[in-house]
Amino acid sequence: MTWLPVDVSAARERDAVLALQPEAAEWWLSVLEQSWQIADPDLLELCSSALAQLLDCRAELERDEGDALDILDSGRESRASEEAARAFVAYAEQFAVDQNGLAGDIEDDVLLHLSRAELCNFVQALNAHDGYLRVMSLLDVSSGGVSPLRRPTRVARRPELISAEPEKTDPLNLLEASTDPDFYRLRAGFGAATARLSGVDDLTTEVCRLRNANHQACAY
Repeated sequence: MTWLPVDVSAARERDAVLALQPEAAEWWLSVLEQSWQIADPDLLELCSSALAQLLDCRAELERDEGDALDILDSGRESRASEEAARAFVAYAEQFAVDQNGLAGDIEDDVLLHLSRAELCNFVQALNAHDGYLRVMSLLDVSSGGVSPLRRPTRVARRPELISAEPEKTDPLNLLEASTDPDFYRLRAGFGAATARLSGVDDLTTEVCRLRNANHQACAY
């Protein structure tokens, strides 16, 4: 059970924790919902499961049994080949541990299966799932309730928006040019909502921001 001061049953604990910051939570859940539309849902589900195990996220672990790769053998037909699955899981695990190590063979292996624009959108989706898993793990949220990381029954993916390489643009605008516009708008809205939060002092906020930027190899 979470150590936060919420008074609810375990089945509703996740909702109660998110309700502590309703505006940011609303944007966040919209980002997670949109994430399924900008990446291959089979591979995103697979990588999300692998990260849940890696981060020991109690809120999500009960939805998956066994190794993450067993999802492909769950009886549901998947478009993801075993080769692609292993490449993407390796990428996701490296993403969670140290993003400075993504360049090279790990990135080359996933680029055998998608374009750089598609990789950009996949990383955006993966990053959203990774952040959610880390918060649920940090706050020790119990499993139960509806998880935003549970793959929707139907996914209205829009590959025509994310498969083409962007035209030449300033490096600072490359991320926006490469990202699905609806997802980028939602992510920006979530960023603005979190920036307005005032529960943590400015110094701690800045230290955490810089530490996170260093972990994610964000030179900007």
